[in-house]
Amino acid sequence: MKRIILLTLAILIFTTQTAFAVNYPHTGYCTGNYVRLRDNPGTEDTEVLEGRLFDGNLVILLDEVFVDGDKWYEIDYPFGEGTAWIFGKYVEIYEDEIETIPEYRFILQVYQDFGTKPEKAKSIFGKPKKSSKRTFYWEPAGRNVEEETLEYPKLTLNYIDGRLQGVEITGKGSNLRFGKIRVGDDTSKLQEEFGEPAEKYDNSWEYEIAGGLIFEFYIRNGEIYKMSYGERMD
Repeated sequence: MKRIILLTLAILIFTTQTAFAVNYPHTGYCTGNYVRLRDNPGTEDTEVLEGRLFDGNLVILLDEVFVDGDKWYEIDYPFGEGTAWIFGKYVEIYEDEIETIPEYRFILQVYQDFGTKPEKAKSIFGKPKKSSKRTFYWEPAGRNVEEETLEYPKLTLNYIDGRLQGVEITGKGSNLRFGKIRVGDDTSKLQEEFGEPAEKYDNSWEYEIAGGLIFEFYIRNGEIYKMSYGERMD
């Protein structure tokens, strides 16, 4: 019979040199190719789910357990609703200092709300009103990559190389949000949630959560009429 040792949400991960605390949710990336995802941790009495992960794929880590001495991570399932489990051998946890700043929770929420992959977005929002793909040379990657854009009413999602790169939300009357902020909210609520912007223009406020990770809110008559998230590519 399997022994599953549940860990707390904040645990110590020991490396060969240092120990650091991991608070979930947290980001990481896959280090293998054609890595299987399962409905439960372990390989016995579990089912393999659709979709495979590849080297470098972003994963949102939600929790971890040990099964017979092997670590398994629960992740936000990238290809559909709910969660999945991945063998810890194929996961590297990001140890960047940006993960520790309180504002980073907005980025994690974007990944979970809109999907790190196009497949996840389609499972959340259904079939897009319009979709398009193109291949182009992307300098940060140093190679040709595929860009996929999904358009829904009041929502546009952009993916590069299968990873969420941009979100744009327009129009009042939807539950789409960044943190607690929706289109139609006034700037005082925006300040309460996000604080003072890094850049403040006549018609937009820009927040740089970490190097190259940008939230931008477009303002008209003291209200937000459009908002976007994107990873700066320069």
